[in-house]
Amino acid sequence: MKLLFSATAALVLWATVQNTQGQSLLSPADTARTYQHHLGLTASPQLDHFFTANRSLPIGLLYRKQTQPNRAWRARVVARYEFNSGDAPLQIGNSYREHTGSVELAWGRERWLPLNRRFMAYAGGEVGARLDVYRKNSEYYRLLPRFTTGASPLPETAVTDQQEHRTTQSVFLQAFAGIRLRISQRLFAEAESGLPLTFSHQKWNLDGVEYYVSDRTPSGAGNKGDNTYYTIKAQFNPVCRLHCFFLF
Repeated sequence: MKLLFSATAALVLWATVQNTQGQSLLSPADTARTYQHHLGLTASPQLDHFFTANRSLPIGLLYRKQTQPNRAWRARVVARYEFNSGDAPLQIGNSYREHTGSVELAWGRERWLPLNRRFMAYAGGEVGARLDVYRKNSEYYRLLPRFTTGASPLPETAVTDQQEHRTTQSVFLQAFAGIRLRISQRLFAEAESGLPLTFSHQKWNLDGVEYYVSDRTPSGAGNKGDNTYYTIKAQFNPVCRLHCFFLF
């Protein structure tokens, strides 16, 4: 009887210790379990030319719905718009107006693995779609000889009015993994890597006509083009997204 009692007490003590250790390791997940909704910001930096290429980061929203202690569904939407322009002084050189925009939607599933009280690893997969639009209106000025009846050709300013349009539609399947830092009980930050497989369809159009500035008479020159491209690409991005979110 004493042996049975001692064995039972030892078993209970061992189970208590294991449960305490499990709660210590899973403390971030237990904290997240109380707050099933995660909402925050997501940004997509570029590592190449980091200080120049990231002046207009694609910014979006990230939402997670926790369904199990270590699993969650997630959805994100990311958008970006950029405008650039340049003017030709005194109709010498080039002027342009450039619009660049994109929107991306994704839906996925992820699983978490607590590492300690402050750090957690996670991995999962998602599917999504993306739309990229590029518009550029340009004016190229130059001096062009103009022939008139009974007179020698005289240089006159001509301008090429050109419009370039590019639209890219993409769908992708992406595997991702990341590391999460617990800043406070409800505030977290993440860095994420991704391996997307992307199928894209792009339409490109260029239409330009040159004319004399004085009377807008066409000079006969210009640029025209129209192409369609299909691409499939897989590329590993070591740091494709940064997240900062809170729990509620």
